[in-house]
Amino acid sequence: MKRTGMEYRYGFEPPGLPEDSLLRQHVLYRLRCRLYCMVAVLGTGRWEKTLRIDQSLEMQLLCLNHKAELFDLIEANREHLRKWLPWVDGTRSPADTESFIRSAISQYESGNNPHYAIFYGSTLCGACGFHPFDIKNGVGSLGYWLGHRYSGKGIMALCVKALVEHGFRECGLSRIEIACATGNTRSRRIPERLGFEYDGVLRDNEFLNGRYVDQAIYSMQASAFLAASPWHSDA
Repeated sequence: MKRTGMEYRYGFEPPGLPEDSLLRQHVLYRLRCRLYCMVAVLGTGRWEKTLRIDQSLEMQLLCLNHKAELFDLIEANREHLRKWLPWVDGTRSPADTESFIRSAISQYESGNNPHYAIFYGSTLCGACGFHPFDIKNGVGSLGYWLGHRYSGKGIMALCVKALVEHGFRECGLSRIEIACATGNTRSRRIPERLGFEYDGVLRDNEFLNGRYVDQAIYSMQASAFLAASPWHSDA
């Protein structure tokens, strides 16, 4: 089975198997299926502009129309957010928020990771999205935050659940990760509630407010997600 140009580009090669091995051909076929599934979605940037979660909750693909409201939310929650998010201190003006949004737009238009603004009713209350994909290995990682007054309502669990489903079903990801500071108990409840596996702790893995903090790592594999039917419907 000959390799295609995309497979050379992304380095898909079963290691240590003879060229004419049936096992090699089978493994290469499975890798090829995953690659083309991901490229079909990621390569065209086909992300839903609006993900309706329920009657009062939806996510909108981040755009410049969100700039003012997003910055105002960050400003109103600055002390609440900066405790666990390293980017907050660098966001000092609407221009900083605009720069981030433009970067996010560039990423998802090129077929990479999307960022969504979360709306509760008609009010922007937070954000949720993927960090840049590891396309070669089929891995995505999620980040999220909410304004303080919206915490404890189950909003983020529903939004993360929607993105996890999209990542596995539509993008062909093989693994999705969530990293949280070990002391950030609210953030850690999200993957725990959704059935992610606790993989362990990475020591001094993030520089935050002048010090290094440990991060708890959670993950879910596509096989575990697909085996859950329906998938954690009580989340």
